Amino acid sequence: TLHPAFLLQVLRSMRSEFDRMMMGSTHNTIYMPDIQALRLALPPLTEQKSIVEFVTKETAKIDALVAEQQRLVDLLKEKRQAVISHAVTKGLNPDAPMKPSGVEWLGDVPAHWEVVRVRQCNTFTTSGPRGSSERISETGSLFIQSGDLDDAMNVDLESAKRVSVTTDAEASRTRLQAGDVLVCITGAKTGKVAVCASVPEVAYINQHLCLIRPAPLVLPFFLATQLQSFAGQTHFDFSQYGLKQGLSLEDIKETPVILPPLSEQETIGTFLAQASVKLGRLTAEAVKRLDTCPVPTLALIQGGCFGGGTGIAAACDVVVAQEDAFFSISETRWGLMAGIILPQLCQAIGLRQTRRYALTGERFGAHEARRLGLVHEVCPAGSLAEAGEKIVESVLMNAPRATTATKLRSLASARAFVDDGELRDLIDEHARTRQQDEATEGLASFREKRKPAWYPG
Repeated sequence: TLHPAFLLQVLRSMRSEFDRMMMGSTHNTIYMPDIQALRLALPPLTEQKSIVEFVTKETAKIDALVAEQQRLVDLLKEKRQAVISHAVTKGLNPDAPMKPSGVEWLGDVPAHWEVVRVRQCNTFTTSGPRGSSERISETGSLFIQSGDLDDAMNVDLESAKRVSVTTDAEASRTRLQAGDVLVCITGAKTGKVAVCASVPEVAYINQHLCLIRPAPLVLPFFLATQLQSFAGQTHFDFSQYGLKQGLSLEDIKETPVILPPLSEQETIGTFLAQASVKLGRLTAEAVKRLDTCPVPTLALIQGGCFGGGTGIAAACDVVVAQEDAFFSISETRWGLMAGIILPQLCQAIGLRQTRRYALTGERFGAHEARRLGLVHEVCPAGSLAEAGEKIVESVLMNAPRATTATKLRSLASARAFVDDGELRDLIDEHARTRQQDEATEGLASFREKRKPAWYPG
């Protein structure tokens, strides 16, 4: 007698065997005679039920532990966004007199702040021309598309394609300048915001992006943060309804902006930089718990993975990256020290490679990450979930207590444990660097999307 749930677990464990059995030139097929010929180890029915109950119970424990760590990371991200949204819409003084904003989802705002629209706090707004994608080439000017806007509100010029552009009024209108704010107005990334820090060479935008050039009394970082905040994103959501997809230039121009004096914009920017110190402490503790989590951990990575994200990847037991993923240990770019993730990075890619990438801050792709040892497997676009499922199924075949013991002993043998005292020292050192002049300048250059003062030329 065969218990259906037991058969399911057995078949899940035979993924590698099924891969071997697949045949076909245009599509993979497993033929029925091959399935019928499979041989299974079949215990008594009562033992089958016991095995199913055991696997179900242990799987639930693993899912709960991993979910708890992921929830902590997600909560830290939510906390960061909440701090930013509150700071740029309510200010830093809880006792400041308030006034109605006139915008339903904003509520009251500081009485001395102006409630304006984007059209009132910029000198120029435009979008890229249609048809430019047909002129993409190996040479020419940089061509910025929606995929070049990353999650840190940066424009990734390094990965941008190139385009042949004629020197006419249309080209002049869509040419990027340092300090321009970009908003994606169509496609899957609609509403994503970025600031162009610097333009080392001639660059243009495509038709999926809106370019906003802030007025002199508006910091680019502050405007971009407002558009990226709950208030800005809510307006973008309300602007898209029914069958209407995407944003028009008029939608962007009508976006509400709560504008404090320039000096207060700068103060808020400094506050947000300092608030990240506290989140850095929590992140350090989360990375340590993830690193020493008694059950196997798996990271699936697509898109950009910067700074602490690279450290979290290094703390996981197995890392699978989509082929378009890219990484950077970027803290030194902003005058910071990546102390809270250095132990995990040194263990993952070795001291020699950590010294290179932590000291240069340069980006590297998924295949280079695999060569370094940060990533175990690189998969094609669209197959990340499937690749992860194979890893999970392999782990589930192992005895849970033996797996935990093996992981902890491996960490101990490699002396990879960071004790509480050393962790406190790393956190304190990380916090001290944030109070030094380099961090002040580095974070200011990040906010203002410009090159730091120490950059030559």
